[in-house]
Amino acid sequence: MRIATGNLDRLRRLVRDAGLDAVVAASPENVPYIAGVIIPTQRSLRERLAMVLWPAEGEPAFVVCDLEYELARAATWINDLRSYVELQQSPIKALVAVIAERGLARGRIGIEYRYLLAVFWDELRALLPHATWVHADGVLSEARVVKMQHEIDLLARANRATEEAHLDAYRAMRPGETERDIAERLSRGILRSGADEVAFCYLNGGARTGMRHLVPGDYAIQPGDLVKCDAGGTYHGYYSDIARTVALGTPRPAQRETYKKIYEIHHACLSAARPGIPASEIYRVQQDGFARRGLPFPVPHAGHSIGLEAHEAPMLAPLSARELEPNMVIAIETRLLVPEKEGYHVEDIVLITETGGQVLTTQRGTDDLLIVA
Repeated sequence: MRIATGNLDRLRRLVRDAGLDAVVAASPENVPYIAGVIIPTQRSLRERLAMVLWPAEGEPAFVVCDLEYELARAATWINDLRSYVELQQSPIKALVAVIAERGLARGRIGIEYRYLLAVFWDELRALLPHATWVHADGVLSEARVVKMQHEIDLLARANRATEEAHLDAYRAMRPGETERDIAERLSRGILRSGADEVAFCYLNGGARTGMRHLVPGDYAIQPGDLVKCDAGGTYHGYYSDIARTVALGTPRPAQRETYKKIYEIHHACLSAARPGIPASEIYRVQQDGFARRGLPFPVPHAGHSIGLEAHEAPMLAPLSARELEPNMVIAIETRLLVPEKEGYHVEDIVLITETGGQVLTTQRGTDDLLIVA
């Protein structure tokens, strides 16, 4: 699948600033960001490597499995495309041949330590013993953290479409439907909205809403139950990630009051998002909001950036000192989970602009507990 490339001028500057002669992108996020092509099996088959050698000077090279060569050739802008025969030839040897041709065998080369399998890393070091290897995960992550306009437009469309799929699925809920029934309807809606695939769908009702990341089961939703869902898809490689909490029938007064507190905290976090603040500030605002309302706060973060990964840097976490910048796109999520009782989760997508945060999702129905059936 062809996609638009990211900000490659920014990446080139970052590679030079890091003192690298080249960087090797190997993950299913960074390869399409540079090469402009999604190779689906790169994500599902970890040993079917696709790699881009991105030098500080000169043209890049793209190494792919022979089974994916035609797909890559049809979509990538990179002219130097190499292939290896799967199960017969080593992808690392193909990469090493390019590195040697470019005169970088003794160079300072960045690689994705958090992605490359140890068996490939061992082979790479053995074949290029005189190269200096550097962690480049941060360089590649930093390149993607500020979005280009086509990325912003795509993320806005994707998350609004996913939000509509959420609401359509909830409006059709009826007593006796199982979590699987509703999740199937939501998943169909995400696909109909233009998604390449459903990336995740954690949908639960009743006491099961108090659990994290629980897959939909056979629990039948009853009147008075809360239904909590965190679901998203991928759209041309970019993620959507929306969470909503709804009530089937008339909610109890305590449920309304708890949700009102959750939304007040959520709104404060949305309002706090602006350029120049550290990402940790959103976490602090959320933490203070829970403390003032006497609510437990056992969560490690208040959200995350989003793009070619569902969770990108910077995380909205207590140790995240990275300042927010214009054209970052972040997901702010506010959660309260009471195990074996009930849970609440609201998540919206925010674009950081020069003047503040612009909520890209409509927040339709999230200022009050959405009631269905």
